[in-house]
Amino acid sequence: MGTEWQKLKDTTDHTDLLQRLKGLKGFLKGWNAKMFGNVYFHIQEVSKKIEELDGADPASVDLQQLLVQKRELQADLWKLSRYNESIWRQKSRVRWLKEGDRKSSFFHRVAKIRAM
Repeated sequence: MGTEWQKLKDTTDHTDLLQRLKGLKGFLKGWNAKMFGNVYFHIQEVSKKIEELDGADPASVDLQQLLVQKRELQADLWKLSRYNESIWRQKSRVRWLKEGDRKSSFFHRVAKIRAM
Protein backbone atom coordinates (compact mmCIF):
# COMPACT_ATOMS: atom_id res chain seq x y z
CA MET A 1 0.00 0.00 0.00
CA GLY A 2 2.96 2.29 0.59
CA THR A 3 3.83 2.33 -3.11
CA GLU A 4 0.25 3.20 -4.05
CA TRP A 5 0.27 6.07 -1.56
CA GLN A 6 3.69 7.21 -2.77
CA LYS A 7 2.27 7.55 -6.28
CA LEU A 8 -0.32 9.99 -4.90
CA LYS A 9 2.21 12.09 -3.07
CA ASP A 10 3.88 13.70 -6.11
CA THR A 11 0.68 14.67 -7.93
CA THR A 12 0.02 18.27 -8.97
CA ASP A 13 -2.56 17.79 -11.76
CA HIS A 14 -6.14 17.22 -10.57
CA THR A 15 -7.03 14.76 -13.32
CA ASP A 16 -3.87 12.80 -12.57
CA LEU A 17 -4.81 12.81 -8.89
CA LEU A 18 -8.27 11.48 -9.74
CA GLN A 19 -6.78 8.63 -11.76
CA ARG A 20 -4.37 7.78 -8.98
CA LEU A 21 -7.15 7.83 -6.38
CA LYS A 22 -9.16 5.44 -8.57
CA GLY A 23 -6.11 3.17 -8.74
CA LEU A 24 -5.75 3.33 -4.97
CA LYS A 25 -9.44 2.48 -4.57
CA GLY A 26 -8.98 -0.66 -6.68
CA PHE A 27 -5.90 -1.62 -4.72
CA LEU A 28 -7.71 -1.17 -1.39
CA LYS A 29 -10.68 -3.23 -2.56
CA GLY A 30 -8.34 -6.07 -3.48
CA TRP A 31 -6.50 -5.75 -0.18
CA ASN A 32 -9.80 -5.82 1.73
CA ALA A 33 -10.96 -8.96 -0.09
CA LYS A 34 -7.60 -10.63 0.56
CA MET A 35 -7.38 -9.66 4.24
CA PHE A 36 -10.99 -10.00 5.35
CA GLY A 37 -12.94 -11.67 2.56
CA ASN A 38 -16.66 -12.05 3.00
CA VAL A 39 -17.11 -11.59 6.75
CA TYR A 40 -20.71 -12.86 6.73
CA PHE A 41 -19.62 -16.07 4.97
CA HIS A 42 -16.81 -16.59 7.50
CA ILE A 43 -19.27 -16.09 10.39
CA GLN A 44 -21.50 -18.81 8.94
CA GLU A 45 -18.54 -21.16 8.49
CA VAL A 46 -17.32 -20.71 12.06
CA SER A 47 -20.85 -21.09 13.45
CA LYS A 48 -21.24 -24.33 11.51
CA LYS A 49 -17.93 -25.65 12.89
CA ILE A 50 -19.04 -24.80 16.44
CA GLU A 51 -22.31 -26.67 15.87
CA GLU A 52 -20.35 -29.68 14.59
CA LEU A 53 -18.20 -29.65 17.73
CA ASP A 54 -21.33 -29.38 19.89
CA GLY A 55 -22.77 -32.43 18.12
CA ALA A 56 -19.60 -34.51 18.43
CA ASP A 57 -19.78 -37.76 20.38
CA PRO A 58 -17.93 -37.15 23.68
CA ALA A 59 -16.86 -40.79 23.91
CA SER A 60 -14.97 -40.71 20.61
CA VAL A 61 -13.23 -37.35 21.08
CA ASP A 62 -10.69 -35.97 23.54
CA LEU A 63 -12.80 -33.54 25.61
CA GLN A 64 -9.85 -31.29 26.44
CA GLN A 65 -8.98 -30.87 22.78
CA LEU A 66 -12.65 -30.35 21.94
CA LEU A 67 -12.92 -27.54 24.51
CA VAL A 68 -9.76 -25.86 23.21
CA GLN A 69 -11.04 -25.98 19.62
CA LYS A 70 -14.42 -24.65 20.67
CA ARG A 71 -12.86 -21.74 22.59
CA GLU A 72 -10.70 -20.85 19.60
CA LEU A 73 -13.72 -20.95 17.28
CA GLN A 74 -15.78 -18.85 19.69
CA ALA A 75 -12.96 -16.29 19.85
CA ASP A 76 -12.88 -16.24 16.04
CA LEU A 77 -16.66 -15.83 15.93
CA TRP A 78 -16.48 -12.92 18.39
CA LYS A 79 -13.76 -11.24 16.32
CA LEU A 80 -15.71 -11.71 13.07
CA SER A 81 -18.88 -10.39 14.70
CA ARG A 82 -17.03 -7.25 15.78
CA TYR A 83 -15.71 -6.79 12.23
CA ASN A 84 -19.22 -7.21 10.86
CA GLU A 85 -20.64 -4.71 13.34
CA SER A 86 -17.89 -2.25 12.47
CA ILE A 87 -18.64 -2.63 8.76
CA TRP A 88 -22.34 -1.91 9.27
CA ARG A 89 -21.57 1.07 11.50
CA GLN A 90 -19.27 2.51 8.83
CA LYS A 91 -21.85 1.89 6.11
CA SER A 92 -24.52 3.68 8.12
CA ARG A 93 -22.23 6.68 8.62
CA VAL A 94 -21.46 6.83 4.91
CA ARG A 95 -25.15 6.62 4.09
CA TRP A 96 -25.97 9.38 6.56
CA LEU A 97 -23.22 11.59 5.13
CA LYS A 98 -24.50 11.02 1.59
CA GLU A 99 -28.20 11.39 2.31
CA GLY A 100 -28.20 13.53 5.42
CA ASP A 101 -31.08 13.69 7.82
CA ARG A 102 -33.88 14.13 5.31
CA LYS A 103 -36.59 14.55 7.90
CA SER A 104 -34.87 17.17 10.03
CA SER A 105 -37.22 19.97 8.93
CA PHE A 106 -40.19 17.79 9.89
CA PHE A 107 -38.74 17.12 13.35
CA HIS A 108 -37.96 20.81 13.88
CA ARG A 109 -41.53 21.75 13.01
CA VAL A 110 -42.92 19.13 15.41
CA ALA A 111 -40.59 20.35 18.16
CA LYS A 112 -41.69 23.96 17.61
CA ILE A 113 -45.37 22.98 17.73
CA ARG A 114 -44.85 21.03 20.95
CA ALA A 115 -42.97 23.95 22.49
CA MET A 116 -45.94 26.30 21.99
